Amino acid sequence: MWVACGDDGGALDPTDAGGIVPFDCEVRDAPAGGGKIPDEVLGVLEVHCYGCHGEPKLPAAPMSLLTWVDFQGCHFDGQRVPNYERMRIRINDEQTPMPPIRLPQLDDRERGILNRWVQRGAPQAP
Repeated sequence: MWVACGDDGGALDPTDAGGIVPFDCEVRDAPAGGGKIPDEVLGVLEVHCYGCHGEPKLPAAPMSLLTWVDFQGCHFDGQRVPNYERMRIRINDEQTPMPPIRLPQLDDRERGILNRWVQRGAPQAP
């Protein structure tokens, strides 16, 4: 199960919110298999993101990015922006980039892979 947030198409696993579903959200069934992240995107995530946003997720990382449903999710902090869009913003942010400055950075090819996926709405792999 996941929770679609408002009209932005985002989602959140209800267990992440302590089982509480905000009034403007609806619970939906997850796609069969939970949805699949495309292989080329997954390759970039494994190298640059899963050290903090993987399993186990570090406390400083506000959301897991292990599954396609995680990317469709909304981190409830007053904004209803899907996690895939939050990722796009942060990987292109020169002031507060992701990955953090102290870690190896995305090269242009890797950033392009993630940006193109997000521009298409972060679709599941076929």
